[in-house]
Amino acid sequence: SVNYPPGTNGDFGIFSFGRGKPLPLGAGGALIGKNMDFFSDFNLGNPSKGYISLILTAVIQMASKPFLFWIPEKLPLGLGETVFDLNFDVEPMPLLIERLAEKSITVLNDLNLHRQYISKIYEKAFKGKCAYHVSEKVSPIYTRFPLSAGLKPISRELKKLGVRRMYPQPILHVDKIKPYFADMHLNTPGSLEIAQNLITLPTHTGINEKLARQIADKVKTDYNKK
Repeated sequence: SVNYPPGTNGDFGIFSFGRGKPLPLGAGGALIGKNMDFFSDFNLGNPSKGYISLILTAVIQMASKPFLFWIPEKLPLGLGETVFDLNFDVEPMPLLIERLAEKSITVLNDLNLHRQYISKIYEKAFKGKCAYHVSEKVSPIYTRFPLSAGLKPISRELKKLGVRRMYPQPILHVDKIKPYFADMHLNTPGSLEIAQNLITLPTHTGINEKLARQIADKVKTDYNKK
């Protein structure tokens, strides 16, 4: 098999720089492709300054510590929502976010190394229990570490530590998307099981080794994984 860098296997690749992404700028993204002629005619108009986007990004970054995460969750930022909007505005990346991206891309490798370091702590803690099997030939970078923990609701203590459900429901169960499926009678029990059982653990730079072990111990206690 041939290995391709992410986003380069097809004609086009799309990257998001939104909240919780590998490069968490809070807004914007990147479109890459092989057809240079297409990009030469690609014009989205004049970008905005992006002051509001930059402020929101700063607020979320400052509140990245688990005990402060309730702050952005209380704000109308759409955290954790599944949004399907056909009228979504396509516009240039705000100038200030673009400049932030130019600076931040230089530390992306360090961010990823930290995520891998924290993920290894979780992997060791849950090996053979509820961690998803990953081939030893790959070294994944988890923006959030996934566990098939069970149906039990996430306790208040775990929420304070940054533990969340990743997907509130399968895509098939999102009413706004249903009319666009080619087969209205699709059945995906696997996706329903994942949505019901999957919890995710934080791996960002606000999580150190001590806190990662504390999170792992609390998850094992709550979900009887010891």
